Amino acid sequence: MQFYDLDPTGMTFRYPEPVKMHQIDLGNLKAVMNRVGTFLGSLADVWGDGVNNKF
Repeated sequence: MQFYDLDPTGMTFRYPEPVKMHQIDLGNLKAVMNRVGTFLGSLADVWGDGVNNKF
C-alpha cells in the first residue's frame, strides 16, 4: 500500500522519465485504414488480372 500511495499508476518506478500518453483519433484511423484497404484491394485486382492474362 505504501508503493501505491506513492505511485498509484505504477509508472514512476517503472520508467525513468514521465511517459507521455498519446491520444489516437479513432475516426481518422478508421478512415485512413479504409482508404488503405481500398488501395490494396485495387492492387490485388490489378495483380490478379496480370497473372491471369500473363501481361
